[in-house]
Formats: sequence, C-alpha cells, structure tokens
Amino acid sequence: MKPQFIYKPFNLPNILAGTFRKKNTISNIAEYLKIGVQEIVQAEQVHGGMIGIASARDLGRTLPHVDALITNLEHVPLLIRTADCLPIFIYAKTERAIALVHAGRKGTELGIVPKTIGALHKEYGSKPEDCLVSIGPGIGVCCYEIEPVTHAHYDLIEVNQQQLKNVGIPDKNIHTSGICTCCEKDQCFSYRREGAGTGRMYSVLMLK
Repeated sequence: MKPQFIYKPFNLPNILAGTFRKKNTISNIAEYLKIGVQEIVQAEQVHGGMIGIASARDLGRTLPHVDALITNLEHVPLLIRTADCLPIFIYAKTERAIALVHAGRKGTELGIVPKTIGALHKEYGSKPEDCLVSIGPGIGVCCYEIEPVTHAHYDLIEVNQQQLKNVGIPDKNIHTSGICTCCEKDQCFSYRREGAGTGRMYSVLMLK
C-alpha cells in the first residue's frame, strides 16, 4: 500500500519530507522511500531537550534520550512519531543540513527547537537566517485546554513560532500546516481526543 501524506513541507526536489496519515506503518513508509526499515534513524522521544546527531553508523538505530535529530548526510532518513505534539522540519539550505524535532509542551518549554537551531550552527555552521522551518500537524490552541477551571488554552504552535523568531529565523521562512490533530479525526491520531492508547503518525525527513 502506498502511504498517504497528510502534510508535505518544503516541496523541494532534493528533500523528502512529510507527515503520513494515520494507519500507515513504518514498513510501507520504508517501501515508499525505497529504503530498508533498518536504515531509518529514530529518536527515543522522552519529552526532553536533547538533540541527536545522526551519522551513517546510526542507520536503523533509535538514538536514546533525544527529541530531535540532525544530520548533513544524504539518504539518512530521520523519523519521529506524534499524536498531538508537533513535528517540526528544519532545512538549512546553504549548508545542506536537516533537523526533525518532536516538540510537545514539555520539550517546547525546555527550548528543544532553539537548541536544535543552535546544534545545526555548532555542527554544520548553519545560520538561522538560511533555515527553512515547517511546523507540521499538531494540536491547535482550539483543543489544547490546560487548565479546566479557568479554561486556559496553550498555543503550542505560536510558542514555537515565537521561539524560532527569537533565534533569528525570518518570519517568511516559517510555515505551518494549519492542521489540528485533535480536530482531524479521520486523518490524525490524537492523544487528547483518544487517550494513551491512540496510535502515532510518522514524520520523515531526508536529504536526497
């Protein structure tokens, strides 16, 4: 079965990127990418603030304790799993480096996205103004109530957008999917809507 994307950022010929619709498997995604499952690099995803550097020797591994992955190698597919948290795709176009970030509320408050921009600069010399960023499907402020007494809502997307701007990413380089995972029940898994037993959607980013 050919996987179906719910969201494809960048639309560049030398980048493969996207979030797949619910019920796609890693196996059929790997087949679609024309790679083996054993070549995919994953993040453990612990809702923390650590970044993993994916090298050729990491193919098929899940890097422990990290919520973001970076690499400048071609044909090293990065993968994260989400069900309300944000998949954030970053492409440093001048230095040809990429990052894929799992950003939930805890990771966002730990600065996972600014830290990832910093890691791209440290490892590859990437400049914030040269980075393209796309924020994939995640829970919208419409559905993310965090205080039932006051009915306060948390805008996960806006907080990450502001953090990106604060580290020098131009506003014109930041794009969002506009897809709320909690609202889009036919296309998305949602922890908030379905609880802990819900599935996960897969997001992939790879330099060709």
